[in-house]
Amino acid sequence: PSGLLLAAFAEILTYWSNSPQFTLNLTLFNRLPLHPQVNQLVGDFTSSTLLAINNSGKDTFATRAKRIQAQLWEDLDNRYVSGVEVLRQLARTKQRMTGALMPVVFTSTLTQNNSEESSINRNWEGEVVYSLSQTSQVYLDHQVSEINGALIYNWDTIDELFPSGMLDDMFTSYSNFLESLGNEAEWQNTTRQLLPSAQLETLTQANSTAANLIDNSNTQPLLHQLFFDRVALNPDKQAIVTSNQSFTYQELSNYSKTLALELQQLGVQQNQLIAVVMSKGWEQIVAVLGILAAGAAYVPIDPELPKERRFQILQQANIKYAVTQPRLNDSLEWENNITRIPIKSSPSASSAPSTPSTLAYTIYTSGSTGLPKGVMISHQGAVNTILDINQRFGITEKDSVLGLSSLSFDLSVYDIFGTLAAGATLVIPDAELTKDPAHWANLIHQHKVTIWNSVPALMQLLVEHLESVEQKADSLRLVLMSGDWIPLNLPERIWNRFNNKENTEIISLGGATEASIWSIAYPIKEINPDWKSIPYGYPLTNQQFYVLNEAMEPCPIWVTGQLYIGGIGLASCYLNQPQLTAERFIQNPFSSSRSRGSGETREKQRG
Repeated sequence: PSGLLLAAFAEILTYWSNSPQFTLNLTLFNRLPLHPQVNQLVGDFTSSTLLAINNSGKDTFATRAKRIQAQLWEDLDNRYVSGVEVLRQLARTKQRMTGALMPVVFTSTLTQNNSEESSINRNWEGEVVYSLSQTSQVYLDHQVSEINGALIYNWDTIDELFPSGMLDDMFTSYSNFLESLGNEAEWQNTTRQLLPSAQLETLTQANSTAANLIDNSNTQPLLHQLFFDRVALNPDKQAIVTSNQSFTYQELSNYSKTLALELQQLGVQQNQLIAVVMSKGWEQIVAVLGILAAGAAYVPIDPELPKERRFQILQQANIKYAVTQPRLNDSLEWENNITRIPIKSSPSASSAPSTPSTLAYTIYTSGSTGLPKGVMISHQGAVNTILDINQRFGITEKDSVLGLSSLSFDLSVYDIFGTLAAGATLVIPDAELTKDPAHWANLIHQHKVTIWNSVPALMQLLVEHLESVEQKADSLRLVLMSGDWIPLNLPERIWNRFNNKENTEIISLGGATEASIWSIAYPIKEINPDWKSIPYGYPLTNQQFYVLNEAMEPCPIWVTGQLYIGGIGLASCYLNQPQLTAERFIQNPFSSSRSRGSGETREKQRG
């Protein structure tokens, strides 16, 4: 019986711990046979033993209980060495003379031959009306006993060491789990529902993001269609502005359709990958729109990459055609089998049919392995994110967006298609000044830029420049930051240099290239001085976020786990890497759809 309750207790601790491997401190009645009359002694013979728990993997509870009990019997054979002495030696080794090393204790008075009769015969002990245990270096002491045939269990804890409500949730989960073990089938399950009902409801509500983002239409639009629809509404509106020229929506449409026609005449097929090898400039916008209008998909390749890396991507993506700028067509070293298409300036009109599931782009990311991975994104996923962001933050034709990000970085997908879908203006910095914050500040001032979209480090550079020259950029009304941690002091500095909290909205965004730009958002209103970081936020429309443990179960609130992203934005696969695709894009355990492990570890924050 003690082994059973011990295993159940370990199950709850595993669920609420950062690691499924830990050590419990067990009290032990250790009256050793050191004298023939030792059993006639009355006194406290309590010692302790340290029990290693390893609940890694997805075992049945029966398997774990047997393994824990076997480990306990093995440890009891070594009870001549007290757990207290082991802790002393461990403290010396680790040079930790203060603080608790094994602060979670399990205390049981249950024995194998406990019976209702034996407990009734102990009436001389009196009725238990209140109990309290206070032991140094103990955070949580779980005590179990049997009185009048009933199981009595309680936790003595130092409440101040734990977040408010956490111990209550743990104890409720433990009680429910003990009740469930009355069902024999529960012993053979490899997954266990241990999340308290209130937390489960919170998780379900957070991921209930389904919504129709398309007004008055059952047809899913395509990325380039969002732009061409705007051409018809306002053809003379400025679409692109650079330092020395600008293009209206109609002019940009004509340039793009010229390229589309040329690609079709070359025999480009639907979903075929076309490389875009260009420096920052208006030609990049023409290239991606023209490629999509031809029914193909684009693969951005930075011309500044080493030749070996460029060739590696071209070969892996099986590229036959590359759209480029005339100067790069002449100056770059190219593989012989690549047909180059420099951007031309004569207008035409043509487009090819596509569907929402058609491939829109493939962006290469090195990720954690250092090897390039081609992330394949459909029109449907990218359009969902773009429409959500534009509707969520009221982005219209009155806005201007500074397009800082490289075409090889997926923030550029929003810069281009999000801006043009809203009928707004995209301001493009000079290629040679893309890292110059003074240049950015001039463009913001000159073109009344209203929306900023970048990694936090670039915004920090802009703020530092504005602070150094004592200038402001009061046209910015919306700051989107993603891709890295946001320094806690940065939002306040932004408000000081732009408008103020009422007029400049700051949004923290997150996700993965594999999930169509962004999947989660958090509007920054105030900075809590107790925060270690900006909260990650809530899932965007038609997307889901999960914090799961090693067993693919939802982590309770306050427990660290791995992030998983689900929903409409997920990429179809990694290009030509089926094994990696199968490993990273998995079946969603909470629905019939897929989800992707983000490879990140985050602390799930209450609310």
